[in-house]
This record gives sequence, C-alpha cells and structure tokens, in this order.
Amino acid sequence: MSAFYLTCLAVLFSGLGSRDQMTVVALSQQQGRRPAVLIIAALLAAATAAFAGWAATLIIPVMQPAARVFLCALALGFAGGE
Repeated sequence: MSAFYLTCLAVLFSGLGSRDQMTVVALSQQQGRRPAVLIIAALLAAATAAFAGWAATLIIPVMQPAARVFLCALALGFAGGE
C-alpha cells in the first residue's frame, strides 16, 4: 500500500504547476473571475485522486511484489514525463 500511496502523492505534487493551472489563468484573464471554475477543478482533482486510491485497493492484492514496484516506477515515469 505504501508504494501506491507514495506514487499517488508524487503524481499529485508533480501536477501542482501543470498546464491545468495555466488554462484556468487564461480563462480568468479572458472572462473575469469565476469561482466555479476553481471549485470544479478542485472537485475533479479530489475525485480523480479518490478513484486512483480505490483502483489501487483493487489491484494491489492480486499483484506480486516485483510487479508493484514496476507499476510504481511506471507511474512515476509517466508523471515525470507529463
């Protein structure tokens, strides 16, 4: 469980300065402040993280320890590439 937990945290932290925030900034500059955009983005981020955690609880019991490490490394690689 700790490998997937750390992977989820790494993906979350790597996305903090991503292009999603730039999209919200561009929308705010063009259309003015809209708190609904920020609220919806926060809700979607929380829902995505919850789904990833739920999916991990389903997958972890059926994986071998070596496969867990490989999947963790793969997720970190994709997060870094993003």
